[in-house]
Amino acid sequence: MLEKIRLEMIPILLEVLKEKDFGWEALEDASQKSNHPYGLVRLAFKDNLSFVLSALAHFMVDLVINQVSSVDLTALRTHEKIRKIIEISFHVLEPYKSTLRRLVNTSMIKKYFMVESKILYEVVSRIWYKAGDTSTDYNFYTKRILLSFAYVPTFRFWLKEGSTIENTMIFLDHKLQQVMKIGKIKRIVTDIKIVDFLKQKGVG
Repeated sequence: MLEKIRLEMIPILLEVLKEKDFGWEALEDASQKSNHPYGLVRLAFKDNLSFVLSALAHFMVDLVINQVSSVDLTALRTHEKIRKIIEISFHVLEPYKSTLRRLVNTSMIKKYFMVESKILYEVVSRIWYKAGDTSTDYNFYTKRILLSFAYVPTFRFWLKEGSTIENTMIFLDHKLQQVMKIGKIKRIVTDIKIVDFLKQKGVG
């Protein structure tokens, strides 16, 4: 029952958060707009604001992934898949833009740093999975770190007043090019280290 209440409350709370700061007061307003008592709503969210924030994020991530799953990406190269997935995400999240501005402001990040860090990791990880990544070695983590370097500033650019999806994608293209250069440098450094190691061992 509590899970059902939580799922029903999330879209209502997202609407409330368009005009109200994140917190228990916003959740209470959302409960008043529903048929669920405030006390029961708090129980549904484990009486924990960090859990509320995570639930909101998972809801929006799932919306994006469901939309991405309906699009055929097989003909695209990996970086093109990543670009397309991010573009789709902005279209899906456009109705929640004002809410997201409130959820990723500086004070929120400071207060819920660990929660938002976990959310960011899940976002970039699911982008890579949808782009076909199957790595299990150290590349699994480096790919996600590198993508976060492009994704975070692009997401913040999109949130700005006056930013459109079109000019955001131009911004993303620039960031992806920078990240790809970093990736190439990393691979070159790794190759040099391997060559040096082999020389030390008298190989080659």
